[in-house]
Amino acid sequence: MSPRRIRLSSTVLSCLLAVFLIAAGFSRYLETDSGNILIHDIETESWEGFIYGARLFRPLQANSLNLRPSVLLIPGRTADRYTCDHIAMEFARRGFAALTMEDFSRGMTDPEPDYETENLVDAGYTFLSTRSFTDHDRIGLITWFEGADKALEAKYFPDFRTRAFVSPTAAAAERAAEDAQIYTAKYESSAEFQLPASADAAVMIPAVHAGMIADAELIGALLEQFHETLAIPNDSPFWFDAYAQRAQLLTGIRFLLLMLLILISTGISALITERAGNRTVITAAGIILPLLFFFVINEVMNFFMVSVRIGTPFHYLPRLVQAGKHFSILVFIGFLAVSIIACMPFRRIGRLRFPADCAAAISVILCIAGFLLLATGKISGLRITGPLHPDSFIVSAAFYSCMSSFLLRTVPDRRSSYFCCACVMGTIYYLSSFFL
Repeated sequence: MSPRRIRLSSTVLSCLLAVFLIAAGFSRYLETDSGNILIHDIETESWEGFIYGARLFRPLQANSLNLRPSVLLIPGRTADRYTCDHIAMEFARRGFAALTMEDFSRGMTDPEPDYETENLVDAGYTFLSTRSFTDHDRIGLITWFEGADKALEAKYFPDFRTRAFVSPTAAAAERAAEDAQIYTAKYESSAEFQLPASADAAVMIPAVHAGMIADAELIGALLEQFHETLAIPNDSPFWFDAYAQRAQLLTGIRFLLLMLLILISTGISALITERAGNRTVITAAGIILPLLFFFVINEVMNFFMVSVRIGTPFHYLPRLVQAGKHFSILVFIGFLAVSIIACMPFRRIGRLRFPADCAAAISVILCIAGFLLLATGKISGLRITGPLHPDSFIVSAAFYSCMSSFLLRTVPDRRSSYFCCACVMGTIYYLSSFFL
């Protein structure tokens, strides 16, 4: 790579960083509805003093003179307080106070104690029913997946004015057929979530199981249900259109931020390893400095300065303290090994840049076409139900082909350079799929 190429790559990385910052600002703009929503990371306490992590979305107009209806959102066992925040944002935009909560060992919440403690649904209900800005007679509940089982065990479950179960387990659906509106995925493939005949009144959503966390039709149906059952009469200050949503745009930008952060970190490693000098020092710097940049950006942008989330709804990048709490050396080594094995062959085919570019372009077109078909509700669209589903391999191939094209054009033709990039990407992949 010539000095001119280095300057060009530095310019490209600077442009990518500028795009990253602009996208982060726009993400925050969407999440707060241009400043009309107050968002707080809080702790809710059970009556024994056990702390649950939670995230409160409060409309700016909510106060003791303008009591607002409220909604408690409980995700499944693999999710934390941030998983449903794009849906909480949609409720808050329409005048609801929304609270998302995480269970034991999720996010920053401590593991389950060795004694009986209050259900997180009860703790959430107590919190919402004691706020000075909430209407205590208008509190609703939404659960996703295994969260329905927790809700049915709560002593305050009957006190919620309206309830909705999204893709509940079959056992929970059978118990709650008359107590909650049930929404199920049309393309459900897991026997655990196949609804019994007694749940024939369930609303069928044309989506897959994992897609029920961000499906536009589902979010619209939930907004309509809670607007009908919790709306305050003559509530003129707030508009309502269930399908004028920003949730999908918000989650898409968050995923874009993750991709941009990976490209920028890998590009920094490529620039460092191109330099002349002691190869041991260069190799160490090519790993340490990009990861330091990654961790600083993640910690500052996500959790301190503007609270911008980065990742996907199920796998937002964790805080450093959270990563340390759940760190697994064996899984981490596995991610590193896969990344190194995947990157090393690029050194031997460094001249095959054009075929890699073609493969990246074709795979991106296939993905866009597949997801557009899925958005229209057609069965022929890409349907990702888990890491082993065939469509997941198509999406993974698209991502890796794009990364391959990027590596072939930016990484110097040295074994140490590919090793550094592999270590950087392996670490980021491990963190971005932390709770798989």
